[in-house]
Amino acid sequence: MSACVEHRIDPKQMLSLRLRDPDTSVRAATLRLVAKLGRADLTTEVRNASADEDQQVRFWAAWALSELGSGDFAAPELRRVVVQGHDNALSALRAAVKAMPMKEARSWIGSLYTSPQSASLGVRAAGMLGDRSLLPWLIEQMGNPALAVTAGASFLELFPEARQESDLFTNDLGAAGLRFEEYFGDQAVSVPLAGKVLEWGQRQGHIK
Repeated sequence: MSACVEHRIDPKQMLSLRLRDPDTSVRAATLRLVAKLGRADLTTEVRNASADEDQQVRFWAAWALSELGSGDFAAPELRRVVVQGHDNALSALRAAVKAMPMKEARSWIGSLYTSPQSASLGVRAAGMLGDRSLLPWLIEQMGNPALAVTAGASFLELFPEARQESDLFTNDLGAAGLRFEEYFGDQAVSVPLAGKVLEWGQRQGHIK
């Protein structure tokens, strides 16, 4: 099943059988494959898998439902995975944003941002909305060491052309400021330089 996912091969009737495989890893891989192939004819079986006793299987079932256009059914499980901080939190975050109507997604992202435990996820989710008018707000978050990395990731998602610029991010925490040095210590991270991003946004006409 994993090889089929990698090469986008449709094993036809084998899919339905593997969705009921006794091995949880096989069921999870099969759910990923169903989604990648767009096999909407298996939506009912995928919904059944969303009640699986295994957390990984439940997550991939919810993710698959989102990809197959049944996000309204999947959103509660996806939000739960995000809030509980599972290994699949980032994938769940993207799928949840995709699954919800824009107004509902914005409200949920706002609730993530207002909680210290999930604020970074809220900042990262903002970049998944496709709303470039959020740039000034993202620049504000870049000044906070705890949120800077995710704010930078959201910035690059909204403005992929900025990847061509060499001076918007730095690995030198000293250049970012003492707060960043104290927060990250010896960690090797790349952080955005809020002032440089602001100047870039103004040059490009994204900020007046």
